Parts: sequence; C-alpha cells; structure tokens
Amino acid sequence: MAVLVCPNCRSTNLRRSHARNFRERFLKIFNRMAYRCRDCGWRGIRSSGGGVSSRVPKKASYLFAVVFLVVIIALIIVFNFKSDEIGDIVRSLLGGSK
Repeated sequence: MAVLVCPNCRSTNLRRSHARNFRERFLKIFNRMAYRCRDCGWRGIRSSGGGVSSRVPKKASYLFAVVFLVVIIALIIVFNFKSDEIGDIVRSLLGGSK
C-alpha cells in the first residue's frame, strides 16, 4: 500500500477523518477518503492507495456507475417524449389497445 503524504508539511502522520457532508460520503465510493495531518492540522481528500484494505470493492463502484447510467438514460428517454407518447409506448409493450 502506498504511504500517504501531507501536501502541506510532507509528513506521513496522516489519519482518516470522518466524512462531513454528502460530497465526502459520495467520494468514498470511488476510494477518495478524508484525511487529517496530525502534525500541521491539514484536512483534505486523498486517494487511499487502493491496496488490499480499500473499503469499497471495485465491483461495487462499477455497479454504482452502471445503475447511475441506466437511471440517467431512463430519465432522458422519459423527458424526451410527450406524456401521450409514453402512454402509447407502454400500451404497446403491454399488448393493450388504444
């Protein structure tokens, strides 16, 4: 695993810091964690190095990305059709008549 270095004082005395907001919790999915330097007090987001101890497996990150893309594509499709066109499409898929 790579040794993390503080960008402010170049110390290796970093520790994990709790996520403070939605952005920091979201970045944890992509292995970007909040750290604090015990020597100078710097706090920021760093990559955790991606070693064996990474908290979120790569499969989970890929699954999240696929689900996110499917939702975005579905929203684009829904908002590009008029409501009566959507009804026609659903009825045709379900085998109903107009």
